[in-house]
Amino acid sequence: MRPGSSGGGAQRTRYGAFRRAGQAAAAAVIGNLWRVKGHRTLVEAAAEIAARIPRVKFLCAGEGPEREALEKRIAELGLEKTVHLLGHRLDIPAILARSRAACLCSSAEGLSNALMEAMASSLPIVATSVGGNPELVRPGENGLLVPFGDARALSTALVQLLSDPAAAAEMGRRGRLRIESELTLEKMAEGHGALYRRALDASAVRAAA
Repeated sequence: MRPGSSGGGAQRTRYGAFRRAGQAAAAAVIGNLWRVKGHRTLVEAAAEIAARIPRVKFLCAGEGPEREALEKRIAELGLEKTVHLLGHRLDIPAILARSRAACLCSSAEGLSNALMEAMASSLPIVATSVGGNPELVRPGENGLLVPFGDARALSTALVQLLSDPAAAAEMGRRGRLRIESELTLEKMAEGHGALYRRALDASAVRAAA
C-alpha cells in the first residue's frame, strides 16, 4: 500500500467481524448521493439482481443531490423494497453488520475509507476498477472489480457474491486479514514515517554532495 494514498486506515475497535447467518442477502453501499458515486448504475443492476435473488436488499447510506432522480428510477423499476436510500447515518457499523457484501460504483475514487471499513467488517467488496480501488480490492481474493457504468458486470459480480455465502465469507475474511496486516492506522502511520525518513535521507545525501 502506498503511504501517500489518501485515506486514514480502518479502526479495528469500531469495525469488527460480525455473524450474518440466516440474514436476507444485503449489500451495503456507503457514500453520498453524488453523480460520481454511480448510484444510477447500482439501481439498474439491482433490477437484474432482484430477479435472481429473492428479498435482496441494497442499503444505501448517504445523502446528496441525486436523491430525487434515484427515487424516481427506483419507483419506475418497482424496487422500493429492494433499494433503500437511508440518508445520512451515524450507525455505519450496524449497516455493515447487516450486509453480506459492500459495493462502491464510483467513476473516480481515492483510497476509499468506505471500502476499508467494509473490509474491516469482513465484507467482500464489489468495486469499480478506478482510482485507488484496485489497491484495496484483489479480484478473487477479497472481492471483485468491474468497469464503471457497466450495470451488467456489476449485477453479475454481486450475484456471484450474494448467492455464495461461503465464498463471500472467505473473501471477507481475507479482506479483514489484509486490514489487520497492512491498513490499520498504526501500520499506515509506520508507512508514512518510513517514507518521510527516506525523503530526509535523500535530502541529506544531496546536501552533502
